[in-house]
Amino acid sequence: MREDIKVYVIKKASKKFLYMKYVDPETNREITRSTKTNRMKEAIRAAGRWESELRSGQYKGTCRTKWEDFRERYEVEHVSGLSPETDAKISAVFNMVEQILNPKRLAELTAANISRYQSELRHLGRSEQTIKSHTTHLKAALNWAVSVELLPKAPKISLPSRAKGATMMKGRPITGEEFERMIACTESIVKSSEKASEWRLLLNGIWHSGLRLGEALNLTWDNPDKLQIEFIRDRVMILIPAELEKGNRDRRLPTIPAFAELISSVPESERTGYVFNPPPMRHTESGRLVDEQVGRIITKIGKKAGVKVSEKGGKVKYASAHDLRRSFAARLALKVPAQQLMQMMRHESIETTLKFYVGQDADNLSDLVYSAFENGHSRDFLRDPAPIEAKSPPQRVDVKG
Repeated sequence: MREDIKVYVIKKASKKFLYMKYVDPETNREITRSTKTNRMKEAIRAAGRWESELRSGQYKGTCRTKWEDFRERYEVEHVSGLSPETDAKISAVFNMVEQILNPKRLAELTAANISRYQSELRHLGRSEQTIKSHTTHLKAALNWAVSVELLPKAPKISLPSRAKGATMMKGRPITGEEFERMIACTESIVKSSEKASEWRLLLNGIWHSGLRLGEALNLTWDNPDKLQIEFIRDRVMILIPAELEKGNRDRRLPTIPAFAELISSVPESERTGYVFNPPPMRHTESGRLVDEQVGRIITKIGKKAGVKVSEKGGKVKYASAHDLRRSFAARLALKVPAQQLMQMMRHESIETTLKFYVGQDADNLSDLVYSAFENGHSRDFLRDPAPIEAKSPPQRVDVKG
C-alpha cells in the first residue's frame, strides 16, 4: 500500500471536464487525468477510485536504478548460482551492452534500445543465433529485475527469427585429413616441440571426446569439484558435477575406446592436477591460460593448416575447438542411434542432435546403400516383405491323471 499517494480534483481553465492529479512520490512530478465529468461529486468519486487503485498496487514508479548497481546485484544474487559457462556468457553480453548502448540507468534498456542493440550486433557480423542468445540473456535479466522490484515493468522484446531453412551452426565438422594437418602445424604455431606435445594432447583429447573447450580445460585426474577422470577396468568415464554441466545435473559420461587409449597413455606418475594443461606460447607469459586464450591459439593452428569451416560475406572462419567437437559428433552419428548420441553430446534437446548431426552425411548414407547392393543383398532390398502367416489356434490337449 502506498499511503503517500493522494489524488485531488482540480479545475483547468478552458477545459470542459474536471481533472484529478497526484504528485509522484519518487519524481515529484504532477500526474493528471480527466475525470470525464463536470460535476464535482462525480469527480471526487472518480478521484477516490483512482487513489485506491494507485495505493493498492497499480502505481508504477519510475525506475531510478543505476545500470552498474543492477549489474552488480544480478551477478551476485542470481548469476553466481549458475554454471561458470553461463556466468561467462552473461558477463560477455553485459560488456557488449555497455560497449554499444552505454546505459547509465536500467530504465534505458527499452524495447527500442534493445532493437538498436540487435541491429548493431548484426553490423558487427554476429550470427542470428548469437543475437538471439544475447537477447534471451537480456530478457531473463530484465524479468529478474522486475521480480526484485528494481524495474516496474520489463520491455517487450522480440527475439530474432532466422530465415527458413537457415542453419545455426557457425562452423562444420572437419575431416580426419584436416585434423591431421592441424596436428602437423601445431609446432609451427607454439614454437616449441615440448609445448607442441601438450597442445597436441589437448587437440586429440577434444577430437576423441567431444568435450567443449571449457570442459576439456577443467578435466582433472583427482579433483571431484571439477570434471574428473574415472577408470573402470579398461574403460574411462568422465565425472561431471552439476554446477559445471550445461544441463545442471551430475553426470557420468562414457568415452570411446580411442579416448580411453589416449588417457591411458599418460604415465601414472603424471596423473595429477589437470589432464590438459597447454602452456603459453610466449616465455614472458606465466600461469594457466584461460579458455579464450586457448581458443584463439587453436584457431591460429586451424588457420595455419588452411582448414576453412565457413566463408560468409567475404569473411573466412577457420577451424576452432568447437569444430573438433562437431567432428566427434558427426563421426559418432554414424555408429550410434540419435538418442545415445544426444546423451554423449549432452544436448538439452533431441532436436539439436537431429538437426545438426543425424542424417546430414548423404555421402556416407549412399556408401551404405551401395554396399548393401554390392554384397548381394539387392534382391532382399527390393523384395516385398513376405506375408505373415496366421498362426493356427493352439489345440487342446486332455491330460489324464
